[in-house]
Amino acid sequence: MTEVSQQRALGRLESKVDLILAENEWVAHSRKEQYEKLEQITRKADATDRKIDSIDGRLKAVE
Repeated sequence: MTEVSQQRALGRLESKVDLILAENEWVAHSRKEQYEKLEQITRKADATDRKIDSIDGRLKAVE
């Protein structure tokens, strides 16, 4: 290989590595958002469970 073709090959490799790194960063950000949304859903489900338990207790008291 000539020096020019080696430089081109290195340039292509660098650009591919940059693309991989950018994609990994995007995936990490996306995963973080998913975990945050899952945490919100879990909190809402826990709050709903507590409300249901409270309502069940009051209904049993009324019966």
